Amino acid sequence: MKISKNGFTLIELLATITIMLIITTLVTTSILSIKNKNTNKQYNEYINQFVAEAKNYTKDNKNLVIENINTTGYYNISLKMLYDGNYLDDIPINPNTNEKFSSNSGVKITRVNENLEYQYIENLS
Repeated sequence: MKISKNGFTLIELLATITIMLIITTLVTTSILSIKNKNTNKQYNEYINQFVAEAKNYTKDNKNLVIENINTTGYYNISLKMLYDGNYLDDIPINPNTNEKFSSNSGVKITRVNENLEYQYIENLS
């Protein structure tokens, strides 16, 4: 007597589903890792842009910046100031929050041994 096999056994189906779940998990993890790296890269590029434009602002307003640093020890340049001064075309969207960077965030300038140091600050208040 011949037994005909017209389908998959339960074990074969479970094994296939398990392998598919493992592959899906690996692919999803890889995609999320790539997305996070790209988000961090884009965020750092924006920060570098803010610092570069703060340096341009400092060149254009050197006396004001130096006078304030000599008086208070620092000078803050908000993103709003950079935008209003046409150093930024727009206040970009923060890739970490998917909202615009706060116009109150910006770059703090201090003097360290006769050199100016620029540091991005999330909230200048």
